[in-house]
Amino acid sequence: MELDLKNQYGFGHVSVFLILVNMTFRRLNVHLKRVHQYGILVLP
Repeated sequence: MELDLKNQYGFGHVSVFLILVNMTFRRLNVHLKRVHQYGILVLP
């Protein structure tokens, strides 16, 4: 049972991480589209 719970927690942790990564890539994608639209590249 402990192993099963650990696996579930592990997969849950990974899924949350993937969701955060996906959101970050979406924001970057929108930013890159704006940069392409205005023709201005702004680096942090």
